[in-house]
Amino acid sequence: MLPEVGTTSVDLTSLADATREDANLAIQTLAAIARRQILESHRLTRVKFTLPINPALDTSRAITVDRPDLLASGKIARLTETYDLTAGSALAAVELAISGLIGVGTVDSDPLKSPELEALPSQSQADSADLGTCLEGRSQYSTSTTGYTTGASGDAASEYPHEVAIAVPEIPVYLTDPVSRELAYTVSVAIPVDHLEFRS
Repeated sequence: MLPEVGTTSVDLTSLADATREDANLAIQTLAAIARRQILESHRLTRVKFTLPINPALDTSRAITVDRPDLLASGKIARLTETYDLTAGSALAAVELAISGLIGVGTVDSDPLKSPELEALPSQSQADSADLGTCLEGRSQYSTSTTGYTTGASGDAASEYPHEVAIAVPEIPVYLTDPVSRELAYTVSVAIPVDHLEFRS
């Protein structure tokens, strides 16, 4: 995104109908995908078990399994329901994802806020220039003077030449060179504290 050269700065995109809100939503979506991948990378340990189908079970839930030989808590990563009409059974195969110990409890999770852009320098340019006067007999004339007009109209014997000098301001580099804008968008991901204990 580059600023438009003129009196205001706006975002330029490759899509005619794209807006700043669309760009912000795209960044937030990428952050949400990255956060999910981070959480998934810490949930590689799995506990699998089978139990009668329970309508309360869903992949959006985290549960605890407490058995004489095992104590485990984590998020349901996979849920497969199997119905056997001949045998009259309805069983659910549950796969529980357990978070690893690395990084657990070290940070708090950040909400996915809208990115904030820093303000660009003002790019407005003056459309007028100060023009001084150098009236004969009232001001000191010098060949190095800039920004003046003479008052010797129609007088060939005048000590002052017939000319106008205007000082042109230097063009700022941000109007001629590409503007590089760096956007840092950081989101902390809290790794949940899961439990896995084998009992003998």
